[in-house]
Amino acid sequence: MKRLKQIFISLSDLINTVVKYLCIGLVGFLVVLVLVTVFFRYVLGMGLGWSDELARYINIWVALFGASIAFKYGDHVGIEFFRNFLPDKALRFFKFFINLLVFIFMIIAEYYFYSYFLKSRALTPAMQIPYRWIQISLFVGFAIMLIHLLSFLFTDIDDFLSGNFSVNRER
Repeated sequence: MKRLKQIFISLSDLINTVVKYLCIGLVGFLVVLVLVTVFFRYVLGMGLGWSDELARYINIWVALFGASIAFKYGDHVGIEFFRNFLPDKALRFFKFFINLLVFIFMIIAEYYFYSYFLKSRALTPAMQIPYRWIQISLFVGFAIMLIHLLSFLFTDIDDFLSGNFSVNRER
């Protein structure tokens, strides 16, 4: 169990590092793209029809990558009442149970995202690229979150087996 836990923690950390740099790069590109679009539209008087569409699609990817980073650090909305009310052992089991429910939801969502991706045949209006490249962002973003979630679950199971029920009450 410890080996599996370590594999998923390492994989989660590696992917999170890559995704952070991807987000930085994509946001930087997005800023340049929007500035070029503004320059062309208001200074040169001619719009770039494809730039708004590309900016929108990049923003979707950044949002899903950002969501996976937030998920890794536990920055999504939580239920504070339980964190403050339950004793450590009960809170640890509660968090584990919630993570299991999230895991089941994500597996089901991944199935539907992938099915949706496979059925997609449409092209984007301005750039004429397959919508698949935008739709796969859901699958990729949730897959990254699933890897993070598996590292959480294997950590919890390993801690339970070793009798460690302490919990971080800050997140």
